[in-house]
Amino acid sequence: MPTQLRAFFASPFADEYQWIRDAIATACREMDVDFRAVDEKVVPGESIIDSIHTEIATADIGIAVISGFNTNVMYELGRLLGGSKPTILVADKESISNLPFDMKSFSIVGYDAKAKDATDLTNVIAKSLGKIKGAMRGEFLQAVATSKPLPENLSTLTSTITASEIQSLSAIDWGSVKDEGERMLGKSGCKSIDVEVVETDDFKGWRQTLDCPCGDTVIIIVDLNGDVKRAKVR
Repeated sequence: MPTQLRAFFASPFADEYQWIRDAIATACREMDVDFRAVDEKVVPGESIIDSIHTEIATADIGIAVISGFNTNVMYELGRLLGGSKPTILVADKESISNLPFDMKSFSIVGYDAKAKDATDLTNVIAKSLGKIKGAMRGEFLQAVATSKPLPENLSTLTSTITASEIQSLSAIDWGSVKDEGERMLGKSGCKSIDVEVVETDDFKGWRQTLDCPCGDTVIIIVDLNGDVKRAKVR
């Protein structure tokens, strides 16, 4: 069974943020992401700081409510970013208008603290999670295409790939696919740069993209069995 992506949740622990926490937890459930709030996960007798460090280290995604720039949240955010965790930042309008200089370039999900529109916040967070999962999925396919190790922190990325895709990916010798595509088109020395899913009404498989020394880009269409169906210069 694929493993869920884990989202570490950083937020001030105060009643005024409970509706935000609930909205974000709902978004995580909708997107099949494991919502991890350290106060729910700390083991009795274990240091809360140790629990925070463990949760951040094992998280795939971060979600940080930076309203008011709470010192604990900012510390946790620093560890998330230092660990190269894709992180969704959430803040009220006042905080967004007073961002520190080094955060002004960040994309932030805003909310109205007075309106408390939980449904809207859930929808926006769900969309953000979807974009992150899509981007991480692309990194996974890129690693497969180029025969490189999986990028750091993507060990549970299979939650964004279907079971049939995982089986097909692991069974295909992409080096041999590249070689066959080169032979079909009289090319050599090409480099595999991407693999994408191809799905139409009458075909499901893969599209491998090659970058060739002559400047051509080659597209190879492969079925789920790993058989090359056609190759062309784009």
